[in-house]
Formats: sequence, structure tokens, C-alpha cells
Amino acid sequence: MVDFLVLDQDGYPFSYLEQLDFTVAKLVPGTEGNSSAWQSYINREEVPGEGPWPGTETVIQATTESSSEGALVSNGDGSYHYTFGLDLNAVSAPLVVEYEPELTHRVGLQVGGSFRGESLPAANAVYTFQPSTGLTPEQDIDHRKIVSQESCSSCHGNDLALHGGGRVDVDYCVTCHNPGSVDAQSGHSLDFREMIHKIHMGERLPSVQSGEDYILWGFRNSPSDFSDVVHPQDPRNCLTCHDPDDEATPQALQIVEKPSMEACGSCHDDIDFVAGVGHPATNNSECT
Repeated sequence: MVDFLVLDQDGYPFSYLEQLDFTVAKLVPGTEGNSSAWQSYINREEVPGEGPWPGTETVIQATTESSSEGALVSNGDGSYHYTFGLDLNAVSAPLVVEYEPELTHRVGLQVGGSFRGESLPAANAVYTFQPSTGLTPEQDIDHRKIVSQESCSSCHGNDLALHGGGRVDVDYCVTCHNPGSVDAQSGHSLDFREMIHKIHMGERLPSVQSGEDYILWGFRNSPSDFSDVVHPQDPRNCLTCHDPDDEATPQALQIVEKPSMEACGSCHDDIDFVAGVGHPATNNSECT
């Protein structure tokens, strides 16, 4: 159950929300060289279907729960109460996700719908906590904060609005873009660390330079071709997004403390670690 307060642009309570999407994820600690990673409790199977794409396999994707699937109550004073339709103690399909209240969790919400005939502005909110104690990151629970919204906005301004325009906050994005989430149409990983690195590499990706396209089939199966993206600086300038001196990104040093095949291979996508092509590695415990 989630209680939250909504204010309008002038700071007054807003009691007319009717459509929201929610996420809930747990932070799985890293082992054997792996970094910690968010795992959504809400997942679906995506079938690639027929279309101008190479993917043929049904895959698992993290997703959201619509407020129509649970119970949303407006208290009439700007405060709301939402009860998830999903039972966290019984998540077994399409992916078994065990409820572990001692781990750090994050609940996210996305505003949708309209008011008086006009679409409501995009807004996301998250709350990060440990269910077993109620503690928050400010009270030193395990946390993962490697990139901040301020870093994204420093280049993109307020222009980042994905999935039809409703998703605008990186802390919300990572609750779905987990390891294991895949785009069925392209077969590409939707893991945030892989996807974002590849998008920013764009035309410099070895796969693109060899003639392939880097396309994700996203919102309503519309293609987004990132093959011609030109990053405006050297992509090895990691501190642009991952600054360990920034209070907003206290775990930014994980980029050097927790190197991985997934992160390194996102840019160096001509390497087959397992086969030993380009750079041999069997698991991430060897990377440091």
C-alpha cells in the first residue's frame, strides 16, 4: 500500500488523478563480481510478433501496474491511497521473484490521464526504503545511486520523456530497466547500464561501424534507431554521468570498483567474452 500527496504547479492539493502506473522493485546485492541490480516484481512476457525486425523469441520484460489493476483512492485533499493488485508474497509468473523485506526496495509512480480535456504533465516519483525496518537511504541502508537526473538534464534539459512521454526520471526508469529485461523485436538487452551506454555510443559502436543498426522497438513497437547518435564528447569521460564527488551519486565509484562484462561489452560490443573473442572472461569476478 502506498500513500502519497499530489500538488499542482502552484502548490495547491490536486485531487483529480484517475490514471497512474506503479512499479516496485528490490535491490539485489551483487555477488561474484556482479554489481547490485534492481529487480522488478512486475514482469510480463513480450512476444515479438510479425514485423520488420529480427527478433523471434518470446522474452521477459519488467513493466508497470496500472492503477486500474489495483485500488486507487483519492481522499479529496490531494492525498491518495493505492493498494497494489500484485501480491509481493506470491510472484511466480512469468518470473519468480521472492519477496525479501530485508533488502532495499523502491516504489515508483507515473502520472497519466487528463484533466478538463487536457493531458496532465508528465511526472514521476519514487520512494526508496527497507520494508523490514522502514529505513531510507539517508539512514544508510544499501543503495544504488550511480547516475542522477541532474546529470541527464545537464545535456538533455527537460526533453527526456520516454514511452509516449510519461517517463522522465532516471530513478523511476531503473525500476524497470533491469538485467534480464529484453526487447523482443531486436533481441537487445534493456538493462539500463547496457542500453544507455549503447545509445550514447551510437555511431561509434563497433557493431554499427561494421554495418549493423542499433535499433530498439519501443513504445507501441515504434523503431528508435540510435545508429547515428553522435556523443558530443569522448565517451571515455565517465565522470560526466558518474561523478563520485557528487552527493547525488554516492555509488558512482562502482564504475571502477565493479567492472563487468555487461558494462564494458555495452560499448565494446564486438567482444565475445565467453568465447574469448577480443577479451576472455567467464564471469565478472575476474574483472577487477
